[in-house]
Amino acid sequence: KVSKLRQQSIVPESPAEDTILRVQKEIDSPESVLKHLVFPYLDFKDVVKPVCKLWTGIAKCNMLWESLHLYNFGMPNTRFESPSTDYDWKMLFQTAFLAHCKVRGQTNMFGWKVRICPVLGCNKELRSKLECDTHLLKHKEAYCLNYIKQTQKKHRDQKRLSSKKKGVAEK
Repeated sequence: KVSKLRQQSIVPESPAEDTILRVQKEIDSPESVLKHLVFPYLDFKDVVKPVCKLWTGIAKCNMLWESLHLYNFGMPNTRFESPSTDYDWKMLFQTAFLAHCKVRGQTNMFGWKVRICPVLGCNKELRSKLECDTHLLKHKEAYCLNYIKQTQKKHRDQKRLSSKKKGVAEK
């Protein structure tokens, strides 16, 4: 059956369809069948159950937890992160899930639904539009300050290198 699926190139519509297409591996081993055809349909509580060693090993896959995070919470806001950041998606999923469970159904006195900060890894409860906007501005400010520090450090390092090169050339 697996080879027929591969030959017909039928990919089931699932929460992790983009991950399956991105990986583009042949589905010919028990690991890939579980990872690409079974786990995307399961609730995360079923994924973490220790069924067997193979199941437990695959449940540690970072890409699986990334797809579960994207499916359950949407695309995270990563514009305030450096592009080289590697994420522990399982930990991010667990903290986001707990935060969302905590605020589920809560509203403020004006009817605004309590939300969780969309910045990846933050999970702060935002109880009003004003609080949401000011909180996101704090993220932006911290990002800008960090960017300025990195830029200044690069300029200092470049000046040091150029002064060393001049000193070596003069000798």
